Amino acid sequence: MPVKRFSVSGFVTSSKASRFKSSAVEINGAILISEGEVFNLGHSEHISLHELATLLVDLNHGGHYELVPFPADRDVIDIGDYYGDFSKIDNVLGWSPQVSLRDGLAQTLEYYRKHRAHYWNPAP
Repeated sequence: MPVKRFSVSGFVTSSKASRFKSSAVEINGAILISEGEVFNLGHSEHISLHELATLLVDLNHGGHYELVPFPADRDVIDIGDYYGDFSKIDNVLGWSPQVSLRDGLAQTLEYYRKHRAHYWNPAP
């Protein structure tokens, strides 16, 4: 699969709490019994966007990214750092993330490699 360049916008030190699809799937049944409660999902692993881009290139065994400034007209909507606090769902339902960011991203990359045709047009 050809490696393409991707851009990382915003403050390269901005951090986001990582979440992984299998964690969300695992939790669906538990939420059904919560009767209207609202829960934040998150992870104890926090990573900057720059670190995330570097990790993705590493896990992909290649690739490129460039750091670009956040567009000035969008700067006012940048929320900065965000960490999802999953303590409520842990306390109420006993749920906590079970997949590391590194493993979750590796599984995600493998899934998209396997199912590429469903998401992208074949290269000409």
